[in-house]
Amino acid sequence: MHEPRAKGVTNITFRYICTPYLSHTHIHTGAILLISKVIEPLCVTLAVISPSKAGNGSGRTYRGYAVYHNSKKKSTTRYQRTIMCDENEIKAAFETVLELVKQCNEIVLEGFRSASKQVEVKGKHWDLVTVYDQRVEDILIAGLRQQFPHHKFCAEESAFASGAKLILGPEPTWIIDPIDGTVNFVRGVPFTCISVALAVNHELQIAIIANPTANELFTAIKGQGSFLNGSRIHTRNTKELKDALVGHEFSIGSYKPIRAALFERGQRFIAECVGLRAFGSAALSLAYIASGQIDAYSIQYLKPWDIAAGALLIQEAGGTVISITGGQYDIMKPDIIAASSEPLAQTILNIVRDVDEKLAQIKE
Repeated sequence: MHEPRAKGVTNITFRYICTPYLSHTHIHTGAILLISKVIEPLCVTLAVISPSKAGNGSGRTYRGYAVYHNSKKKSTTRYQRTIMCDENEIKAAFETVLELVKQCNEIVLEGFRSASKQVEVKGKHWDLVTVYDQRVEDILIAGLRQQFPHHKFCAEESAFASGAKLILGPEPTWIIDPIDGTVNFVRGVPFTCISVALAVNHELQIAIIANPTANELFTAIKGQGSFLNGSRIHTRNTKELKDALVGHEFSIGSYKPIRAALFERGQRFIAECVGLRAFGSAALSLAYIASGQIDAYSIQYLKPWDIAAGALLIQEAGGTVISITGGQYDIMKPDIIAASSEPLAQTILNIVRDVDEKLAQIKE
C-alpha cells in the first residue's frame, strides 16, 4: 500500500489485504466506499475508512476491511488490518510512550529499593520475574492501547503467559521488555531498565531505554538521532579491536548450547581488546554502545524485546548492528553483533565465525 503524499490526497492502493482478488484496487478516501468483486463462490468486499481517529486523530492512519462471503457455505468472514502509521502518529506515539515510561520508572525504583520482592522462576533457574515486571508491562500496554487501539504488542510477560508464537507483521507493533536485567533488579544491582521499541512495517521507528536507578533515559526516533537525557549521543566510532572495550555476557553460558563458543570468544576478545564488561542487561549494553561507553557486543539466544530498542539507538548514534552470522539483523531473530563502527563489527564477526568453525570441527 502506498501512503498519500500529502493531506487531502485521496488515492491509496491496497497491495496485500485482498491479494490476489483485489491486488491493485484503488480506493478513494474521505468517505466509506465499497468495492465488490465476485469470484464464484467467493464474493470479496473491501471497505476503507479514512482518516482513522485512533491515536491523536491528526495522522493519516487508514484501516482496511476485507469481507469474504462464501455463497455455498453461507458464511461471511470479516478481517480488519491497520495499514500505516505516519510521521504525526510516530511523534504522538513517542510522546505518549515517553510519559508512560517516566511513570513506570517510579514503579521500578519502588521495587528496586524493596527488600521483600516476590520472585518467581519462569522456566530456567536464571529466568526470573517479579510483580513489578507485570505492573510495568500492564501500564505500558494499557496506556498505549488507549491512545492507539489499532497498535499491536510483543511484550515479554504477555508472551510468556500466552505461549503464543512471536510474529511481527506490518502493523505498528510495540516490542516491550518491562524490566531487562531482572536478576540485577532483584539483587539491587543498578543495571536494570525498561526497554520499549515501536516497529512499523518491520522497521524500528521508536526506541526508549530507561534505567531509573542511574537516572539514564535513552531515546531515539528513526532519522532523528539518539539521545541520553535529552543530549545527543554518538558511538565512539572505534575501528580496531585493540582500542575497544567489549561487552561480553558470560552469564548466557548458563544455556549449555552456547557455553563453549561463549567462553572461547571471550578468550579471543580479551587477548586483543582493552577489556571485557558484563552488565547483566542486553538492552543497557546496547545503549552503552550508542553513548560511547563500550564499543561492541555480541549476543545470542535472546528475545526481540531484549534487543529492539538498543538496536535502533545504536544505528541512530552512528553504529552498526548485524546478524551474528553476517548480513542484516532480523528484529525477530535477535542473534546480533553490535559495534560502534562497521569495521569493528566485521572484526567481531570474523572471530565469531572462526570460533564456531573450530568448535564444529571438534564435534565432528
